[in-house]
Amino acid sequence: MARKITVVVETGKDLFSCFMSGADDLDFGLHGDGKTARKAIEDFYIARDEMKDFYEEQGREFPELEFEFVLDIGAFFSYPKIRN
Repeated sequence: MARKITVVVETGKDLFSCFMSGADDLDFGLHGDGKTARKAIEDFYIARDEMKDFYEEQGREFPELEFEFVLDIGAFFSYPKIRN
């Protein structure tokens, strides 16, 4: 069963960033940034994949994680609307 992790996406001066929140018990952190909220989230997933590879190289098991993204108001309004 995957552990749910909250990822905060926030607006900065020139770019967006995202980071894990409430996962201090893990021995790693993940962060992403980009010119848009979507690019920051994509970068976050790249960081996750790189950490998975590092764990594999070290002979360690990477925890099964499920991410819930929480956007600040600036990130929310910059994110493209999803159409049904």
